[in-house]
Order: sequence, then structure tokens, then C-alpha cells
Amino acid sequence: MLDTTPEPWTVSRRAASVHVHVYVYVYVYVYVDVYVDVYVDVYVYVDVYVDVDVDVDVDVYVYVYVDVDVDVDVYVDVDVDVDVDVDDSYVYSRTPNRQLPLRLERGGSGSWLHGAHRASRRASP
Repeated sequence: MLDTTPEPWTVSRRAASVHVHVYVYVYVYVYVDVYVDVYVDVYVYVDVYVDVDVDVDVDVYVYVYVDVDVDVDVYVDVDVDVDVDVDDSYVYSRTPNRQLPLRLERGGSGSWLHGAHRASRRASP
């Protein structure tokens, strides 16, 4: 007997999928240099006057200078990494086969082919 049971599931091939991953890494380097210079100048003036009496005059001058220098350096490093993944695989679909079983009838010519032709013509819309 001819087995006309349809396949329960069809096998379909899924189209290739391409995944593109772009990774961008940004590195920022900040360098800060602080320079502090302190200058101290001290001036001492002593005047001595000798007369009938002794007179001492002392003058002290102190000068302080502060110099601050700030140096900032910024470096930016950008690294781009691109990863491409291609997946080409087979997937078994869950769609049942819509094919109808053939009903073979004995035709007027006595061949099974004639019956199969008539049955398939009836099954099509």
C-alpha cells in the first residue's frame, strides 16, 4: 500500500544572521602638576649713632613671594573594537506540513496515475 501520510514538520533554513558589536573605549588621562615656589627676602638695617647717648635704629624688612604654577595635561585615547558574528544554521520550524494526503482512485484507464492526478486537482483551491 502507498503511504500518503504527510511529514509532520517541515525543515526550513533560516537566513544567515549577522551580529555586529561595536565597543568604544574612551580613556581620559589628566595630569596635574602644581609647582609652588616661596621666596623670602629678609633685610636688616642697623644704624648706630654714637653721640652723647647711644641710639640704635634697627629696620627689618621681610618680603615673601609665593609663585604657584599649575600645569594640566589632558590626554584622550579612543579605542574602537568591532566584532562581527555570522550565524548560518538550520532551524526546524514548528509549522505543520499543509499537504493533503492523496486519495488514489482507479481511473478509467486502469492506472493509479490517473487517480492521483484527479485527486490532486480536487485538493488544490
